[in-house]
Amino acid sequence: IDYKWKENARRRIKGCDVQNEEINKIAEQYNLTADKVKAIVSPNAIKADLRVAEASKIVKDSAKING
Repeated sequence: IDYKWKENARRRIKGCDVQNEEINKIAEQYNLTADKVKAIVSPNAIKADLRVAEASKIVKDSAKING
């Protein structure tokens, strides 16, 4: 196991924070105000989605394609 890669991945995933930028993206996508998004969607749900997206990106970026 590549422990350095694993630790870097863990740090990147932990570093995902809910930021107004993400809330604004959601608001724009669904034609809502940022305050309405904050009232409907919990920050923890947004954090979880960001972490999954970051984890997926890490796996994709680290994939070795044999061809």
